[in-house]
Amino acid sequence: MQVIRYGDLQLILFGSEYLVIACDSSGGIGNKEGDQLQVDPEIAGYYAAFVPLIECMAVRGEVISLIDTLSVEMVPTGERIIHGIKKAVSEAGCLAEQITGSTEDNIETKMTGIGVTVIGKVSKERVDRPLNSANKKVYLVGKPKVGQELFEEEILGKMGEVLTLEIMQQLICQPFIEQLLPIGSKGIVHEIQVLEKRYGHTITMDNKQIDVNKSAGPATCLLITVDATECEHLEKIKQRIPVTYIGRFKE
Repeated sequence: MQVIRYGDLQLILFGSEYLVIACDSSGGIGNKEGDQLQVDPEIAGYYAAFVPLIECMAVRGEVISLIDTLSVEMVPTGERIIHGIKKAVSEAGCLAEQITGSTEDNIETKMTGIGVTVIGKVSKERVDRPLNSANKKVYLVGKPKVGQELFEEEILGKMGEVLTLEIMQQLICQPFIEQLLPIGSKGIVHEIQVLEKRYGHTITMDNKQIDVNKSAGPATCLLITVDATECEHLEKIKQRIPVTYIGRFKE
């Protein structure tokens, strides 16, 4: 069995396809007394599912199953979290029947804990195809936001500056976008290093105004690579979400 690490993903080879394994966890976010960030459990569930769904979609993977492991009781907190998960799954173009999971009904919990694992599949040919860095530019789609900032500006304020599953559905259908790499808690700089490893070339960071170390929380933005001759196609995307030039691969 061939198992490889692909960014934050684990890929397991089965014949002509890879199984895609993506996971994320959320702790201290909810409406229990021990939660640091007080939000509706539905919101906590939505974003816990959002991250691994986005990661699977980023490699153009097809979602097979989503497993939620909830460190809360089923009623009422678990039910509300699952409602949020179902909303994310629907926006990703999947079915509620693809969801399974478990809750903690033996021990009373004082803090919300959520784990979500997404299993998908993608063709071996798509993952293993060689990448050519010549003439490629790197862009940031969305803005990094986390915690209270995300809650106030996007969940409440609806500023529209972060990645959504609907926008992700559009991005993965664009042939001019070669690589998509969601950004998480390690910031842009970490994902730049992942891109450099995939392409085997160094990226020159031309934009000095971006905080490359800031956490993007639940994948509020992502990096994309685009051929310099195709950059005009980004104009339509810019009408829906901020798109920022980051840099280019060294020749």
